[in-house]
Amino acid sequence: REDKAERAKALMENFRFWGAPVGIIVTVDRGGDKNAWGHVGMMLQSLSLLAVQYGLGTAMLEAWGNLGNCVYEALDIPMEREVIWCGVALGYPDSSSKLSDMATERRKLQEFCRIFPGFESKSKL
Repeated sequence: REDKAERAKALMENFRFWGAPVGIIVTVDRGGDKNAWGHVGMMLQSLSLLAVQYGLGTAMLEAWGNLGNCVYEALDIPMEREVIWCGVALGYPDSSSKLSDMATERRKLQEFCRIFPGFESKSKL
């Protein structure tokens, strides 16, 4: 995180879709409410889960939503009707990449979720 040159290099990889053979730009209708954003999120999750089922991987690339007018113009996306949410890289995972082994800390479910009586689970989440 402290290496600014490496961070900048990694950021630029978003715009190459991290070398994936398929790059997807995801947009949301500007007239949509919170439900529209939620539905797109569910679609992205479904896409990611299906990709894994077929031996593929995905990466959600939020940087695409921060580029401003140039993406709208280059891809002929009507800015007055749609918002670019993110890009998606789709392809075979590179297990040799150091990012593939990067572990992040996870909080226990009970630390951020309230479980109501009667809904307890015997699983060890």
